[in-house]
Amino acid sequence: MDCVVEESTGPAESPAETLRGLPEWETAFVGRASERAALRAALGRERLVSLTGPAGVGKTRLAAVVAAEAANEFSAGGGFAELAPVRPEFLAQAPAVALGVTERPGQPLEQALQERLGQGRCLLVVDGCEHAPGAVAGLIGRLLDGCPGLVVLATGREPLGLPGERVFPVEALPVAEDSADGAVALFLDRVREPGYERGRAARVCARWGGTPLAVELLASDATSPEAASADRPASGDGLASGDGLASGDGLASGDGLASGDGLASGDGLASGDGLASADRPASGDGLASGDGLASGDRPASADGLASADRPASADGLASADRPASAD
Repeated sequence: MDCVVEESTGPAESPAETLRGLPEWETAFVGRASERAALRAALGRERLVSLTGPAGVGKTRLAAVVAAEAANEFSAGGGFAELAPVRPEFLAQAPAVALGVTERPGQPLEQALQERLGQGRCLLVVDGCEHAPGAVAGLIGRLLDGCPGLVVLATGREPLGLPGERVFPVEALPVAEDSADGAVALFLDRVREPGYERGRAARVCARWGGTPLAVELLASDATSPEAASADRPASGDGLASGDGLASGDGLASGDGLASGDGLASGDGLASGDGLASADRPASGDGLASGDGLASGDRPASADGLASADRPASADGLASADRPASAD
């Protein structure tokens, strides 16, 4: 075998431990019980499962949670590859880093990947496919063709368009006040203000559409003008004037997401594809400094992209094994 796979010298690891690079969060996962069950079942039947939806809806965290739950079903392990920091010409390096694979001199990296992923039943999570959809689809298609035991769980704003792809649209959480696992439950789990009323939480969640990113941000500072504005009628575009959110590039009513790459101007909010950090101290006005908050409780890099809980290496890839400071 030509590829080099990093091996542990300690006790044998369980499949859950060998699903390398899974991001971790400091908060509990709330809701989406039916989606999780459906995804678990799909991973047992299909070879390519794609979570699709707008930024901030929670695709990344849902994929990570389901992958962790299903890890013991993949005897050859696997990994979690984040594509956000990777240029298209170096795309294969993201799963290689996640899997601990390096090529030998003269060996194409993609061949080394196929050798590792061809060792048995593997799960590869590919997060952020919208950053280079054509190149990503090509790479995933070739890996699936060359590795009969490989199952891919992908996240992106649109389907990859590959044959046999099973698409799961990820939507905002329900905002009904009596929902046990919807946006209100998420808000109350994250809110720091003691005794926050459920009805008040429901108004806040309804105002911002039940998008997990928006719910997490507003719950992190329930006394902010944005949260307080939930009790006031919204203006025509869904934003209350003077609330401190940048119009256009800021948090939009309904899907609660910034346009473009999810970055807000000025003191606005940056979404990735996961959840914003609601558990870390914020600078300035209660929001993360720099370009905004990174997805999944992770610190943002200089360009506002999350680094998957790990500092980036020299080539801009997140190292799957270095600890760091978590749709």
